[in-house]
Amino acid sequence: MENKFEKKIIISFFIVFIVFSCNEKTIYQKWNSKISKRYQVVDSIIKDKTMYLKNKEEIISLLGKPQSVYNDGNIFSYYCGMSIYMGISFKDSIVEDIWRYENFFKDKFSKSKWENEEYRFEVVDDLISNYLKIGCTEDFIVSLLGLPDKKYNNCLYYNIGIGYSGNLMDPDWLMLCFENQYLHKIEIIVY
Repeated sequence: MENKFEKKIIISFFIVFIVFSCNEKTIYQKWNSKISKRYQVVDSIIKDKTMYLKNKEEIISLLGKPQSVYNDGNIFSYYCGMSIYMGISFKDSIVEDIWRYENFFKDKFSKSKWENEEYRFEVVDDLISNYLKIGCTEDFIVSLLGLPDKKYNNCLYYNIGIGYSGNLMDPDWLMLCFENQYLHKIEIIVY
């Protein structure tokens, strides 16, 4: 009888281990699949107690290289989409704390940030305020932003992702319309 009980305990632990391993793999697969969708699993990562046993190298191996590093390498910051970030602090190179925070400050425009489509929504306001002026040419726009995602009726459309409006279903768009090859309308289309 005791032997059957031991087998049941061993099988139970094995099942729990498999379920936990599959769940962990799924969470981190989602994390690594697309930066702008990481916000969907941030809370699960924060609740994962095994994270607090990991060192910096293990965190980088699991989550990838952080977007920013502070405090002499003892704080990692990961962008998660939707203006949400995850911070990880280390003490003696082991995870001390993990938290979520939001950054509502938009970033400055640069070509390299624009080329990474997952960051476009963060720089579009600065782009409109400081770079796009009524009367500039289509050639200037294309040299600055690259080819548009769509072109229709003398308008260029650039996908700025879901982070601008927060609509999780449809992306937002930067629409630039031209008249006689000069910019005459700038609009962000949100759904």
